[in-house]
Amino acid sequence: MGIPVTLVQKKQLASLQETISKKEQTIERASFFIKEIEKGNLDLQLEAQDDDQLHAALVSMKDQLQKISKEEKERTWVTEGLAKFADILRQHNDDLEELTDHLLRDLADYMGINQAALFVLNTDEEDEPFLEMCACYAYNRKKYLHKRVELGAGMIGQAFLEKEPLYLTEIPEDYVAITSGTGKALPRNIVIIPLKVNDQMYGLIELASFTLIPPYRQQFLERLGESIASTLASVRIAQRTQRLLQESQQQAEMLQAQEEEMRQNMEELSATQEEMARKGTEIEHQIKAIQNSGIASIEFTPDGTILAANESFIQLMGYRLDEIQGKHHRIFMPDDQAHTADYQLFWQELSEGKSKSGEYMRVNRKGERVYLRGSYSAIRDNTGDVVRVLKLATDITAIKAAELDARQQVETLSGKQGQLEQLLEELHEKEHVLMSIMNEIDLPLVALDAHHRLITCNRAFEASFKDSPAACTPGADFLALLDSEAAQQAHRDRMEKVLQGETVKERITPAEGLPLEVTLSPLRNRQNEIVGAISCTKEVSERRPS
Repeated sequence: MGIPVTLVQKKQLASLQETISKKEQTIERASFFIKEIEKGNLDLQLEAQDDDQLHAALVSMKDQLQKISKEEKERTWVTEGLAKFADILRQHNDDLEELTDHLLRDLADYMGINQAALFVLNTDEEDEPFLEMCACYAYNRKKYLHKRVELGAGMIGQAFLEKEPLYLTEIPEDYVAITSGTGKALPRNIVIIPLKVNDQMYGLIELASFTLIPPYRQQFLERLGESIASTLASVRIAQRTQRLLQESQQQAEMLQAQEEEMRQNMEELSATQEEMARKGTEIEHQIKAIQNSGIASIEFTPDGTILAANESFIQLMGYRLDEIQGKHHRIFMPDDQAHTADYQLFWQELSEGKSKSGEYMRVNRKGERVYLRGSYSAIRDNTGDVVRVLKLATDITAIKAAELDARQQVETLSGKQGQLEQLLEELHEKEHVLMSIMNEIDLPLVALDAHHRLITCNRAFEASFKDSPAACTPGADFLALLDSEAAQQAHRDRMEKVLQGETVKERITPAEGLPLEVTLSPLRNRQNEIVGAISCTKEVSERRPS
């Protein structure tokens, strides 16, 4: 049987082998290229071969993977950045200066930009708010600058009013220049990001860079701006609340110091007169500690109609919430002020966006006066119109009452002090007359209190104890002058009778000398209360039978 044979020319065989070799090399390079792509080497270049279709497919696959990788890196960069700055905002939300300093420094580093500035809305001047540069950063160093920008002035002020991000790639020559070690140059990109929450503006961030800021980083800045604005709003409320609490505390401390000063004055006067001591106790009970009621808040429409109020305000004014909702603010006003031109102007200015702060007198549900220290602030919508008015206040009624009471007590104290001085002068004069009378008596006289302590004595008594002058000192223990326990007990028995209202007269026979007759009479105060005894001692001559 014959076998079919195909004759191939030698030249055709060599061409066929060369083609097969090229295909093998192409497959080998494609395999190597795919493995490198699997390893993440997306920058590898593939040389074009005769098989354009395979080359195009592999390059397209690499381009798609590069695009996916780039998008993933951008998303990761945004996510990590938002988390990083959320931590910064959370850690430094109690100090505006420290917050803006850390925020801007880390933002410049994270974004890789050349200059940055942060402007915050300053409302200290209620009628003229402005943008204040709180932090500025350039070339890895903090710049200590202070700058004020009026609303609507320049690119910053205009961007604040428009409330929209601003991206500039064509920079005016007179706008800003970045200074480096090699000189000054205009940036290629200026970005101004509004800091707003619910269309309420709190400030701006301005960034300048030699390189263009890509769209995904622009979106990152806009999202970060909302977080910064929310934190700034919280910081502003906390600072305002702290300021109100500090003012209340200062008032309380001032009144406490006045109370302490008055108490000391009363203690000094009570040392010399029992009546003034009683009066001092009354004054101390009359002055009460000032207690802060906390922060009360209430919201109104621009014309003064009540929308809502917190529990502190409701308790302070004595109403239920449903009793005041829908009613006008004038229900808290005295009748003689609720319809005046000044009151109408007050609400007209609030509806125009003007803030008010100070001390206010209002009336509660019972018609009683309530004094408040607080502020009225306008809340605007996204068009800038005033839609609500918010009032924050603390109760200072107790402080006002204490101030009035303190003034009255000072006036009363001044009058009583004059009376006391006159009374003391009369008392010294009477004491002088009494001592003169006692010293005219040759018999020893001594006044004792209920505890046997010496109050006063005459010269005859002092002469009896001239060898022991300390025995005649006011406050000395009379029992120590008696020479035996029996004599001391006898004196106690006599004093007990005297304190019950009796006059005791007894004869005592000492071991040496003549018998003595001792007379103890009750000693009474101005209220006719027995507070001690007056003792008189005389010698008695015994008569002998003739």
